[in-house]
Amino acid sequence: MIKFNINGTVFVRLNLEGVAYLQAYEEPIVNIVGYSAWQPDENGYYHWPLWQFMQIFGPSIDQGYPAIFETELLLKDMER
Repeated sequence: MIKFNINGTVFVRLNLEGVAYLQAYEEPIVNIVGYSAWQPDENGYYHWPLWQFMQIFGPSIDQGYPAIFETELLLKDMER
């Protein structure tokens, strides 16, 4: 078992459905500020603190539904 702080960063690759889900989630924000706050890095990973990832994508996760992101995540705990 490992400890992971909820404020630590998760790196996630979204599939096409995940990108569409994220765009719909952030549309009200983009309409206000004029740009997307989230862009993938050079390896295709988006990143968020774990709590924010859960807030955004939690409603899309349920048993029997296809995942809208790769289910193997990269974790980067908070700097100590």
